[in-house]
Amino acid sequence: VNLESARVTVPTHQMVRVRGGVDVPFGVEGTHTVIIMVEPDVEAEGGIGFRLRYAVRLNINVERPGLRPRVELEGFSLDADSQGRPELGVLVRNSSSLQFAVAAEVTLRDEERRLVERVPLRPQVAWRSQRDSTRVLPGAEVRFFGPVDEPLFPGEYEARLFVRYAEGQQTIERTTFTVAEGQFEDHDRIAYLRIEPEKIEASMRPGAAASEVLRLSNRIGEDIMVRLEPRDLGSDYAHSLFQNFDFELRGDQEFRVEGRRQARSVLTMRSERDIGPGGYYGFLDILIATADGGHVDTRTVPMQVLVGDGWSYTAEILGVDYSKDDEGYLISAAVRNLSKAHIEPTGRLFVRDETGRTIQTLPIGLQEGVENILPAREGLMVANITDLELGTYHLEFQLNHGNTELTQQEFTINFE
Repeated sequence: VNLESARVTVPTHQMVRVRGGVDVPFGVEGTHTVIIMVEPDVEAEGGIGFRLRYAVRLNINVERPGLRPRVELEGFSLDADSQGRPELGVLVRNSSSLQFAVAAEVTLRDEERRLVERVPLRPQVAWRSQRDSTRVLPGAEVRFFGPVDEPLFPGEYEARLFVRYAEGQQTIERTTFTVAEGQFEDHDRIAYLRIEPEKIEASMRPGAAASEVLRLSNRIGEDIMVRLEPRDLGSDYAHSLFQNFDFELRGDQEFRVEGRRQARSVLTMRSERDIGPGGYYGFLDILIATADGGHVDTRTVPMQVLVGDGWSYTAEILGVDYSKDDEGYLISAAVRNLSKAHIEPTGRLFVRDETGRTIQTLPIGLQEGVENILPAREGLMVANITDLELGTYHLEFQLNHGNTELTQQEFTINFE
């Protein structure tokens, strides 16, 4: 890696570009990472000084014919965590020489095939940063895990693991877990608070403001402590609510709610005048503690604000995969939202044989428990195909947001 200059002068409140080039040796393939260290050359003026160094990661992808991203899954399990509560986990191995982002989630169903919970799986660092996907280096093994919040009573549970990687690739694994009596600690969640509204939604013009009254009703006879904490979807997310709005809580951020009483908090959101049209999103976490300070629960209120109008709705299907069970095939399509606001996609799936004859027409929708796909984010749409013989078929997807067509794409799948 050759830089034009290893030393530059950066004027106050300005930006300086440092250009360079990369010489790739013959025979090299895959992803290679170079770390460029950047350090301000400023002399401290007496006393104790601090020197900051910044690490700039440069990922170099060298493509060659036949080079493909691959993942291997190992140890998909339902175990007890350190507190005895149920936790789903899987080891994801990048068995290729390419670096790529990985996202995982599990749908857990009971013996009657009713959805118990949709559980996102992330590595520890991603839970701290609240990132949906994690980049996995070539040859690396990363454990993805997620807590199960709903109580699991004794019985059998069907778990479907969806792993999306490399922008469009995906793999699905299905298994059955048996929960025995006393296997997990009882952790029935008491509904300490009634929260109204359960979701904060607003629409406004650029530069305008909107206020929402949050009503918190204590449902038990004892006093509880409540703390309100705004949570971003990521500092690098262009549609982040708290990165693009001034957010104000009128009153204390932490307060007491007396037993069987109600408290109110007013939230005000003001957009910048030069903000672009579209949707902006975030969360408000409500941390609940007993009067002596012991944390007992966290409730989350989704927040969305639509600014302006006039944008178009569009999406693309990145890839399609399937899994087989006793009832047929589960089709899973990874969909990316290319719009400036969230979409609530629905659609139809046409299954055609090799002659082009349509043999089945099926509804396709988001996974149960998922309401929408945020801008620049991905979601899974699923459909079930029954009575399908082995062979090669053409799958045509027609997806819509309300009455607006999002995309129409066709994939050829070999069912084995």
